[in-house]
Amino acid sequence: MKDFNYKEYIKEYIKKHNNVSNLLIKDQEIFLDVSLKILDVLNKSGTIFWCGNGGSMADASHLAAELLGKYEKERPPFKSIALGQDNGVLTCIANDYNFDQIFARELEGLANKNDFLILISTSGKSKNIIEAA
Repeated sequence: MKDFNYKEYIKEYIKKHNNVSNLLIKDQEIFLDVSLKILDVLNKSGTIFWCGNGGSMADASHLAAELLGKYEKERPPFKSIALGQDNGVLTCIANDYNFDQIFARELEGLANKNDFLILISTSGKSKNIIEAA
């Protein structure tokens, strides 16, 4: 680790993040479209469901909490649920069916056509995320 160039590493890390920010700016129409769909769901008293595995589950939980909390300003809570948070439900579904069904089965029991599902995945290949979709 003596030969590791921390200064260069940090510089490259910041460059990568800037590149991602620039890509996001190019795709802002997609974000606007999704935001408007989510707003429509919330205005119709629908629920935003989130799911992810590992760190993505932590992200899903955090984002669901922000909608239930007040994020930035006082407002009524929005209906928002991170799937897979109830250990009893999670292990029941994984045991009775299989791990690939943990989110899909929970959605089947809780969601309706007026709701919105947000899937968070690093790889995009997780079978339980694909099944939820």
